[in-house]
Amino acid sequence: MRRIMSALVLAATLLGSGGVVCAAPSGAHPRIVMVVAPKDFTDRELAEPKAVFEKAGSLVRVASTTRAAAVSHDGEKVAVDLAIREIALDQLDALVVVGGVGAMTYLMDDEALRKVVVAAARSGKVVAAICLAPAVLAHDGVLRNLKATCFPDKRIVATLKRNGADYSESSVVVAGRIVTANGPDASKDFALRVLEAVNQAAD
Repeated sequence: MRRIMSALVLAATLLGSGGVVCAAPSGAHPRIVMVVAPKDFTDRELAEPKAVFEKAGSLVRVASTTRAAAVSHDGEKVAVDLAIREIALDQLDALVVVGGVGAMTYLMDDEALRKVVVAAARSGKVVAAICLAPAVLAHDGVLRNLKATCFPDKRIVATLKRNGADYSESSVVVAGRIVTANGPDASKDFALRVLEAVNQAAD
């Protein structure tokens, strides 16, 4: 399994150089749920990781506070497959929280998301967040005593530190099965790290 997924990750790195990513072999389909705010999420932080995941053969679903279409801060509408309260841990391998100012407005205090984030972390699922969204993970208590990164805004960094995270200025940080990234420019590397973490969790 590790050799299969490592090959997929290596192939996925070709995305940055215009290469072609091979599809996953039959039976190797990580299940990834990407959580977006209903409004004002960052397009690239959804679209680019989602493309990497799908090219590697992952089954990707988008979740939000409701099943209504979510709208990015650029006004792009995205179909939502399920409400956060409908997320079932036995039907996912990784939970990925997308950033953007909407993450702070709509996701930070969402009780359904808090429950699934904590449950996923406790059950050994891969839990990931990018840009402003690591503050959501910190607020939910899953970054305590772990190294993590986020968008370098003083308020977001302070949220991580206040909740016990060991803040890093790196673009992507992997701490066991928790993956964090600092913004849209790190989106593709973030996605690859998530896939690597899923691979390791499956071994």
